[in-house]
Amino acid sequence: MSTLKNEVYEALIEFIEKNQNNIYRLAYSYVKSQDTALDMVQESIYKAIKAYEKIEDPSSVKPWFYKILVNTCLDELRRSNRMIATAPEELPEEAEDSLSSRADYMVLYKALESLDTETKTVIVLRYFEDMKLIEIAKILEENINSVKSRLYRGLRLLKFQMREGDFSDAE
Repeated sequence: MSTLKNEVYEALIEFIEKNQNNIYRLAYSYVKSQDTALDMVQESIYKAIKAYEKIEDPSSVKPWFYKILVNTCLDELRRSNRMIATAPEELPEEAEDSLSSRADYMVLYKALESLDTETKTVIVLRYFEDMKLIEIAKILEENINSVKSRLYRGLRLLKFQMREGDFSDAE
């Protein structure tokens, strides 16, 4: 194995080990089932290890892997033709802990679920996975301006929905 391929493989394994919780949460945000999310993570890791030689730079492991994960989850949703709303008590603890209260989470979750899949993907990758816009553009194979436009449009929609109280009884 060449030195570059070895570096890429080690970078991939290190990325997976260090980010396993984030990887799982992202998969879960799509499929809404712990078992299915674990299957999606496992399938994505398998695909990544099988094709790691396609990566030319160890620094591009993160967007490359997330692209595999997002596409694997979207394929599963298309295959099963379902988008299931999940009750907050069924979410993994890490997702709940990152918000100040359960009520805030429920409002945000309902608002996010109202967005189309492409817009939701951009917002989740940007704010929940802390990815840069250029990385998101690579993952989604889109122009960065399209990603920016979708992000800002989605944020405006979320802000409007949350301000209008569409998802909350309290104001």
